[in-house]
Amino acid sequence: MNNISINSHLNYVQTREEPRIAWLFPALSKGKYWQQIFSEFSKTFEKTVIYTGDWQGFSQEYQDQFKVKIVGKSYSIKLNQAASLITVVSPKIIGYLISYKPHVIFTSGFSIWTVVALLLKLWMRWRVVILYDGSTPSVDHINSAPRLFLRRLMSQYTDAFNANNKAAQEYLTKILGIEQSKVFLQPYLVPDAKVFLKNIERVDNRYIKLTKPIFLYAGDINYNKGIHSLLKACSLLRQQGYHDFTVMLIGDGEQREEFANFAKAHNLENHVVWTGWIKYEELGAYFKQADVFVFPSFDDVWGMVVSEAMLLSKPILCSKKAGVSEIIVESENGYLFAPDNWEELAQLMQKFIDNPSLIELMGKKSQQLIAHHTPQLATEGFVTVVSHVLEVCS
Repeated sequence: MNNISINSHLNYVQTREEPRIAWLFPALSKGKYWQQIFSEFSKTFEKTVIYTGDWQGFSQEYQDQFKVKIVGKSYSIKLNQAASLITVVSPKIIGYLISYKPHVIFTSGFSIWTVVALLLKLWMRWRVVILYDGSTPSVDHINSAPRLFLRRLMSQYTDAFNANNKAAQEYLTKILGIEQSKVFLQPYLVPDAKVFLKNIERVDNRYIKLTKPIFLYAGDINYNKGIHSLLKACSLLRQQGYHDFTVMLIGDGEQREEFANFAKAHNLENHVVWTGWIKYEELGAYFKQADVFVFPSFDDVWGMVVSEAMLLSKPILCSKKAGVSEIIVESENGYLFAPDNWEELAQLMQKFIDNPSLIELMGKKSQQLIAHHTPQLATEGFVTVVSHVLEVCS
């Protein structure tokens, strides 16, 4: 993406009718960090509306700072054990879009709402920008000829793409064959410092005097997130004579009881702490208390919790299968590992147990690296795209 300021991009936009911008997000319940982007973006483009079928309300910091329209109710279903989730969305979005007549539509991935926006584009003549968060086998579907055909077809009628990371950019250009000039690389899944750092002193008393170092994980508790690998690494550490450490797991999931039983069977009860879900606005305090953040996921397009941990100066142990691994500098702010190699993970955890000075050293580097991932820069990227599609594609 060219490094051009917001003001220079607005020179063109302001000479025309004030653009109406629509954002299509079938689900936003787990995306509260988007609110900082919507707030920032709406300062530049006041006629902005976010459409979603899954909304959990405003964060206090962004109350009524942008417009939200709830369209029906979105939900996910799984057709069988092997299938990926399918998101069911409301067709009412058609009426909303025709009524609003946006000049530009930002839409999340290759969803059904994206299909709707592209089909209506032939009649309504608006510009469509697809947001692509990251690249993993579960979302890329590179082995599905029908899906790839449909995505390549959709791409021909899409005006531009926002890629959140390099993996997303490579998928769009190399797998789908999209022209480089249509793909804008700008990280937009960025930590929300305003909310995340608000309540950093409020930790439940039960978790104040845990044995350090504290290795923290936050997210869904299931096999796909690599929780079994993390617990096996803990068991291996204990077998090797390491007893002074804690693993704190924030979150919940269908396999939590199974993992808790594993921890009990392997005498890890004094090392593993299960907190359940913590409100997003309260997570910062738990991240602050931790020493090292661990993200052992087998399949993640990004991993917002990693960037949030970096915001609070935490070194990172990150799976190579997570999109967010791009912002980990090996041996500087953390280490990368194969999620199915718990022996390697145990060795990396051991480094911080044996040499606690690494925690502060690498934590400072994390904070330096994440300083370039801000809502202001993300908004600049989106403004660039708006200017591009209105000018170049007109």
